Order: sequence, then structure tokens, then C-alpha cells
Amino acid sequence: MGFEIRLFEAFDYEAVAELVKVVYPELQMTPEDWRNEDKTFEGNHFIRRRYVAINSSTGKFIGFGVISHTTLSFHPQKFRMQILVHPNFRRQGVGSTLYEKLMADLKDLNPISVHSNVREEQKGAIAFLHKRGFKEVQRYWELWLDLNEVDLTKFSAILEEVRRQGVTIVTLSEEWQSNRNCLRKLYELQRAIGEENPVFSHFASATFEEFVKWMERTTLLPDAFFIAKKGDKYIGISNLALMRMGEPNRLYQEQTGVLAKYRRRKIATALKIATIEYAQENGFRYIVTHNTSESKNMLALNEKLGFKRRFGIVRMERSFENSISG
Repeated sequence: MGFEIRLFEAFDYEAVAELVKVVYPELQMTPEDWRNEDKTFEGNHFIRRRYVAINSSTGKFIGFGVISHTTLSFHPQKFRMQILVHPNFRRQGVGSTLYEKLMADLKDLNPISVHSNVREEQKGAIAFLHKRGFKEVQRYWELWLDLNEVDLTKFSAILEEVRRQGVTIVTLSEEWQSNRNCLRKLYELQRAIGEENPVFSHFASATFEEFVKWMERTTLLPDAFFIAKKGDKYIGISNLALMRMGEPNRLYQEQTGVLAKYRRRKIATALKIATIEYAQENGFRYIVTHNTSESKNMLALNEKLGFKRRFGIVRMERSFENSISG
């Protein structure tokens, strides 16, 4: 089979969305979802290079590859990579050619590292990356909570315990009405959490401008963004966002974090309960989240609340010293 590699063009959104549906059937991202995600890269210093593979005889879209910075975990010399190949055209050199093209571009960017996330059952993809110098650096799980199976009444004592500590839980919408400086306070809170907890280290490196851009996403739900306060001090956060896959019955749990001084006081549990209550009251069926192997306490909390593991993901990373040849 012959194929051609060319740069990604604006008219490729539909084809990429279809390819993702084939490779990951549960990820029903629409072309509009992809366009909205791309807005993160507009008007800033983030780098992204994308290529597509086309069947020479049929003109069919058979592969896609991208290297880019990540947004909230931005580092000028650290990149992520994703390569997708249609199952009917694997082991024919498509993935290898896309990889070589991406690595040639990466060579000009003076990289420290590049990473790729792979499902743990995708043994072929893991072997592909191992062969090219990637090593496993982290493993995490996707977890789902079926909201029809959650009874929040059994957690009422925890909510009362948190209230007795003088801690209140409010939404971003409420805070925005009374305190227009709330974004700066949230930014400082997330930086502090990131400096204390390696799991949230990406928060510590983001600039305020990057944080504001992240908060301006169309998927953000201000009424489902919960803040724990002790007086006027922000001490914890937990938020939900719309899934970017066109499914109206699922929400994504993006983050839950509490300052070290206030941990082990059931505050994170109370914040999580607030997100679940929001999802139930607004007619959603599932909450989806991810937990790393390092975040054992949060994994235990999620499973206590009823989240169940769906599949594992392996983060593969290749580090560079003086050269990325080979």
C-alpha cells in the first residue's frame, strides 16, 4: 500500500474525528470539539506540529500524528506526542513514517523530553515506543461513577463535620459575583497546591495568563467549580467540566486539591460530594476522572464514593541529552 504524509489542514477536522472514533470508539469527539480545543493554541507561545497520512490510491485518511506543548504543564522543551493509525492499515509503515516526521520536527526544538499516553492493553503501541527509546514513567486509571448508584445521604455526617470547622463551599459563579479578584486567588491556590503535591506540579509552572485562558474554555462550568473557603482564604478546589466528546450525559472531574495544612479534615470529600450533587441535580449519568498510581489517597477517596476503574493508561517518555537521532 502506498501512502503520503502531508501537513494537517483545516478541512481535516472531520477526518480526524472519524479516525478517533475508530481507534477509541468511546471518545466521540466532534469536529467542533477539535476546533474548540485548538483555540488553546491561538495567540500564545505553544508549539504544535501535525501531519496526516493519506492512502495514495483511494485518498482515504488513514493516520494522524501530532507533537505539541501541553497547556497548563507548559515547559518550552517538553512535548507530548500522539500517533493514530486506522486498524486496517497498521504494520505497513504508516506509524513509523509519522513518527520519523514528528521526530525530525522535534529535533529543531531542542527538546528535553517527549511523552505519549497509551492504553495498557495496546501492547503493540507500547512495544513500538519501547523500541524507540521510550520508557514507562507513570501509570494511571480512568474511573467512572454511575450517578444512579450513588446515595449521598450516607455522607451527611462528613458535610456537618466540615461545616463545624468553619469551612464553607461555594461555586465560582458565586465568588465571581462578590469578588472579581477570585481568579487571581484561585491561581495562587492552585500554584500552592502544585508546589506541595507533585501530582499537581503542572499548576505550579503555569503563568497567570495561561491559567486565565484555561478558565475561559467553553467546557468549563462555573456552577460546577467548587471552592472551599476558611473565612476569605481559598483552601481547596474541585471542579467538573463538560466532556469534549459530544455526549451530554457525562461530566469530567478535572481536579480536586486541598492545601496541605487542611488535609485529612474531610474537606476534599465534601468538595467531591458537591460535584456529585451538582451532576445528579442537573440530569447527568456519569462522572469520569483519572487517577495516577502516585495519588493513592485520591484513588481511595474516589473508590469510596463509588468510582470504578475502567482501564489503565501508560505514560511513556523519551528523554534527550545531546541528540535525538535514532
